[in-house]
Amino acid sequence: MRKTIAVLADIHGNLEALEAVFADMEQHAYVTEIFCLGDLIGIGPHPNEVLACICARENVQVVSGNHEEAVLALIHGEAYPKRSETIRAHHEWVAASLDDAYIPWLTALPRQLTLEREGVNILLQHYHMKETRREFPIWRNPFEPVDYHPTARKLDDFYEEVEGSWDIVCFGHHHPVHLFQTEKRVYLNPGALGCYHKPLARYALIHLGEGQASVELREIPYDKGKVVEALYRLEVPKRDFIVQTFLSSKPPAAYVSSYGGNIEKG
Repeated sequence: MRKTIAVLADIHGNLEALEAVFADMEQHAYVTEIFCLGDLIGIGPHPNEVLACICARENVQVVSGNHEEAVLALIHGEAYPKRSETIRAHHEWVAASLDDAYIPWLTALPRQLTLEREGVNILLQHYHMKETRREFPIWRNPFEPVDYHPTARKLDDFYEEVEGSWDIVCFGHHHPVHLFQTEKRVYLNPGALGCYHKPLARYALIHLGEGQASVELREIPYDKGKVVEALYRLEVPKRDFIVQTFLSSKPPAAYVSSYGGNIEKG
């Protein structure tokens, strides 16, 4: 019996992109399970709405990402990661905006999911972690530094030292798409769903059956302008940085002053 699962990564509070992906997914009635690889919140303007959209579906499983964990560190009064200091004001806004009902749910998220489907063993996590760092709090950087030039060989070498025998390793965190196949396994990063310079929301389908797997990468159009407008309308802290760095866009005309500077209070 064949089965198809969906893999989403790095939604980043982008409700417009997430709704576009779910609408596309509705056309694939054979999608039985959805897996989210962390960073549901942070960067985008709609953390609560994204969490509501995810939690409303019974067939979704989620792992935690560095943005969830950094926000939770602020909420719980724990040490905040130094790597995130440049966007601390933004995380403070997310923490203050977050509906209390989601805090226990986010706190309970695992860092890894391991599963077997149709004879295929799959590891899902936000990003690569060494065995010795897996239980580190977020301020101690449990996730590996981003490898901006990954290769199949480097990934094989890293996972030689990771416990478990995996046919597919799924990860996010680094926003470009990565798909490598070696003699040992498939490595899949579906690309950031909510952060891309194009108005496209990315995710992946994994088709499984009889111990075999194939990956389908999908890009779904959505209105990125609505996300940019919401960032400014809601006065989201670090919005200039977010729009330029993660969305490769400019502020809406209504939010640019007469001398050409961006109006940003937070």
